[in-house]
Amino acid sequence: MEKNALLQRALTFQKTWLPLVEKGHVSERQHDREFMADFYEVFGISRSVSRAGYEWRVKIDDSHKRIDSLLPKLLIIEMESQGVKLVDNPSAGYEQAARYAYALDDDHKPKYILACDFEHFYLRDPATKNVWTTTLQDFVKDIDEFSFLIGYEQKMQDVQAVVNAQAAEKISKIYRHILDVGVQPNAASLLMTRIVFCLFADDTNIFERNGVFQKFLKDTAKDGSDLLSNLTVLFRQLNTNDHDWIGKKREFGYINGGLFALDISKFTSDLGLTFNAEVRQALIDASHQDWSKISPVIFGSMFEGALDPEKRHDLGAHFTSEKNILKIVDSLFMNDLRHDFDVARHTSNAGGARTKALNRLHDKIIGLRFLDPACGSGNFLIVAYRELRRLEHEILNALIQDQVKGGLQLSFDYVTTNIKVEVSQFYGLEIQSYAVSIARVGMWLMDHLMNVEASELFGELVRRIPLHAGANIIKADSLTANWFEVFSKHNKDSNTKALKPSDLDFILGNPPFLGYTLESPDQKSSHEFATKEVKGYRKLDFASGWFIKSAQAMQENPQIQAALVATNSISQGEQATILWRALFRQGIHISFAHQTFKWDNNGAAVHVVIIGFAKLKTKNLPSIVKSSATLFNRFLLAV
Repeated sequence: MEKNALLQRALTFQKTWLPLVEKGHVSERQHDREFMADFYEVFGISRSVSRAGYEWRVKIDDSHKRIDSLLPKLLIIEMESQGVKLVDNPSAGYEQAARYAYALDDDHKPKYILACDFEHFYLRDPATKNVWTTTLQDFVKDIDEFSFLIGYEQKMQDVQAVVNAQAAEKISKIYRHILDVGVQPNAASLLMTRIVFCLFADDTNIFERNGVFQKFLKDTAKDGSDLLSNLTVLFRQLNTNDHDWIGKKREFGYINGGLFALDISKFTSDLGLTFNAEVRQALIDASHQDWSKISPVIFGSMFEGALDPEKRHDLGAHFTSEKNILKIVDSLFMNDLRHDFDVARHTSNAGGARTKALNRLHDKIIGLRFLDPACGSGNFLIVAYRELRRLEHEILNALIQDQVKGGLQLSFDYVTTNIKVEVSQFYGLEIQSYAVSIARVGMWLMDHLMNVEASELFGELVRRIPLHAGANIIKADSLTANWFEVFSKHNKDSNTKALKPSDLDFILGNPPFLGYTLESPDQKSSHEFATKEVKGYRKLDFASGWFIKSAQAMQENPQIQAALVATNSISQGEQATILWRALFRQGIHISFAHQTFKWDNNGAAVHVVIIGFAKLKTKNLPSIVKSSATLFNRFLLAV
């Protein structure tokens, strides 16, 4: 991190909060999360990472307490209102934070403790008893006191990457073995989806007992001859509810009829296919991985890469960092939703006004629908779902506070009953069947992780087993399919929900990066189908098709908003003139844009932009057509 950039962010933080502090307009209850989020961002720690550690539960003397903020293994922050004594105060400040720190397990115990009243910072390393102090007025001058925070998020991601890469390699080895013994690709993809879910479930309390799937694998014949048939029986069991279960006490409970509904025996055992000792051992090796540490956000991309790197290159697919995904997710909808939440939670509750505002926002977010028309392994959808769930948790936490203050008694399952954001609000199109399978299971895995997070936050066990309806992710050529009709067609013979234009709110994603000359014959055909109405379409990159198709969706529902990643060639030179003139004439305008930045594509630097766009009201169309060149030039300056 460059020092000048660090100092500039520190100065922005200081200028934002110092006037409020000097006027005495801040309090722990109203401003602590905003203050801590801004503080963390100075050091490159995103709101997504910091938000996960708010209100962290810790058990002390048989009761649960809440840590204001925790960065596991690094830092606890205990916020106090202005004027509260930070040191030598048994019920607040450093002493309170120290009790929380000592009660945490070794995987979470932090090195540093920070007590803060918005103006004064008291930082201590309990192991060495070293103490650093500063004030908001001197924050920029003393910025080096907090240098230990720099690089925290990157270190976390690096550790995650290693763990996920190891798991992906083990799973891809199993996938290749399965193909080698004769299982057809579609059946193999479905089989791998179920295996990955079982491995994850074995370490995250989805199954009744952790380790039961590993034991199941080890109990099969050493030559692997009965492994496939035993898996087929297991999947039937996971698809059988308790009411229909006949026989001895089951080791595996009912999961649902979505993930395990299709009987794979006709693709496998009915054809005389069997596994071998190599497949069995690869599965057992994979079961020794700690799947509770696997991230659904990056595992899918790594699994794809481990399967067939050359095919991924041909498809123009790319690994995507969570930081870059959030540039779209935040700019497109989450920043606005968080602003709505801040307004709602700071509303006076006279006459129940705050509670009503929070409930209105809750109703709003559970009614939103999202589409990634080039979803790959689903990482954009997975991150979007996680961020929406975390906002829902914050809304429910505020509603619980209102009920408690109003003297109302909460039901024992209040949180479980009121968590209503579902993976079924998310739709995806993807041309590769194995990526479809990875994306579907990734959404379910993130749903479970969010249930674990909710359990820790609220002290109530939150489990959605049997699984609720899955994400609506289907195999289709996004450039030739009608984005709405294709879901209705699949709805007839699957659990996929239909999607009408009026239902859709946001389009987001990362279309493939390919120049026209690098496209395969099939890709050229799809490209032409989507863009042929645009004069000069052969000069457009492959990704332009998704911009044009998004604009077509907006003609059916002008309320749809979109944001897509593309190489920066889409915003400069002849190609930009061809594409954006056509879109401007349809009444499309640029909502926001992120300047060119590097995107690592398996070691090759690709320069990309993120462009948010929407349709203007019809009454503005004539002036836009007349001034398209002017707007286009402004857009070029923006990106």
